[in-house]
Amino acid sequence: MRPSIFLCSVYRRAAGHIVAESDGLRPTHRGVASGGVPEYVESGVNGILAAKPSPEAIAEAILPLLNESAIRDRIGKRARKDMTERFSSDVMVENTILAYEDVVRKHHDAASPAAVLPDAAES
Repeated sequence: MRPSIFLCSVYRRAAGHIVAESDGLRPTHRGVASGGVPEYVESGVNGILAAKPSPEAIAEAILPLLNESAIRDRIGKRARKDMTERFSSDVMVENTILAYEDVVRKHHDAASPAAVLPDAAES
C-alpha cells in the first residue's frame, strides 16, 4: 500500500533531500512543513509548506490534502513531475558533471600563466 501523504516536519536542518527521496515511496501527494525544503516544494503547487513548525500550523496546512482528493491529485502529479525533471538520476549525473567541469575550468584559469604572472605592460 502506498502512502497518500508524505509529511516532513523537520525544520532545524536542510532535510530537503528527504522530500526527493520520498518519491521512491510514490506518495500521491506531499504535505511538507520544513524550513529546509523550499528548494523542492512550491507551496500549493507541488506540495504544501506550513507557515511555522507547530502542530497546529502543520495540521492546518495538510487539512486540504486530507479533505480534497482533487487537490491531492493535482499536487501529487505535479510533485512527481517536478522531482523527475529536477532530480532524476540522469539530471543529477549531468549536474554533477557540469559542477566538476566548472571546478576544472576555474582551476585551469587560476593556474594559467596570465593569471599568475604580472602583465608585461604593468612592469
